[in-house]
Amino acid sequence: MNIPQLFKIGVLAILHLNLVGAQEGEDEKLWSLYGVDGKHQQAFVDQIGNNGVTLGPKSDEKQQSVQLEKFDKKTQLLIHVLRTARAKDVSNLDRPFYPITLMEMARGIEAINCRAEKQAREFSRDQINALARINSYRYLVGIPQEMTLDKTWCDIALTAAKHCSDRNVLSHRLSGATAKCSLYYSSRRLSLIDFVNGWMTDPGRNNEMMRGHRQICLDQRLSKFGIGQRGSYAAMYGIPLNSTHLGKGPQLASSFAAYPSAGFFPTSMIEDGAGWSVIFDREQHRPGAKTLKTPQRSDISIKVYDVKNRDVSFLTNGTVPTNLKPLMVTKTYVTSGSKNGIGPCINFVPSAKISPGNRYVVMIQGALEARYVVELF
Repeated sequence: MNIPQLFKIGVLAILHLNLVGAQEGEDEKLWSLYGVDGKHQQAFVDQIGNNGVTLGPKSDEKQQSVQLEKFDKKTQLLIHVLRTARAKDVSNLDRPFYPITLMEMARGIEAINCRAEKQAREFSRDQINALARINSYRYLVGIPQEMTLDKTWCDIALTAAKHCSDRNVLSHRLSGATAKCSLYYSSRRLSLIDFVNGWMTDPGRNNEMMRGHRQICLDQRLSKFGIGQRGSYAAMYGIPLNSTHLGKGPQLASSFAAYPSAGFFPTSMIEDGAGWSVIFDREQHRPGAKTLKTPQRSDISIKVYDVKNRDVSFLTNGTVPTNLKPLMVTKTYVTSGSKNGIGPCINFVPSAKISPGNRYVVMIQGALEARYVVELF
């Protein structure tokens, strides 16, 4: 097998611990992988360890082991999902509560990465990785429309980041550009993917109610955005939530979209203490459904349960086993979303531990209804 120069750098001479091998029939499938410099390779992924992967079918004497850090971050996410897909027992999945399998997720993220690379000639590697990350969030959460990078909007975002960096202050009042953009500051050296993760986490007391940056990232009406960075400051330009001229956008695959998503969700894409969100489709696409209105907080019950196995059949009828006790849920807000397209949004903070293998059931009842399971990996 011909391995490009990208994968000849830093070849591992040690045996990976906790190797996970390709499943039967999967050895014949190629995976699209990208290096930190953007070089692309379609390769067989035979073994995946904690620190790297072995490329090439078992029968190939030229198999190569490649350090994980040699891949860009969007490919590292793909490898993490693929490794989990091969290692996790999914024989007892209750598919209605697991919308996509881990292998389907791996192929979905691979496709997102490849589509992002189609804009590689126009934008920086950092911007391409950020595009793939924000579309991976949208895919996992259940937003049917991907976004692309827009050159003009990226210029606006870069201008906003420059203005903040030049004055060393995070403020929407510095210029017309900063007034339009979502802004982020970090004292640590971050890539644009890290800033996307930050907007999705949307920390800070002033963001607890709306989680507005997250809502912009997940706005089902948006088909493009802009992003830029200067030093410790980053900016993202997307149409504000109160815009009315975007139309309704495509309907959600379900009546709601959740962060973290229903089914499997990677721990690398959510932090401990981060607020969880459920966004409802304003236009409920079912017979006799009416346009949703934003209810009062008192009209909604939110319960989150820590469950030890995948037997979540009680979600079907809503009768919770007596041995399950709800976790503490704080900072619960019900917001109206946008004027057009996005329906009501519930933001809340459960006392859930973000750790691989943990599994939680969320039950929202009352004026809004949502029942789903989150399994972290």
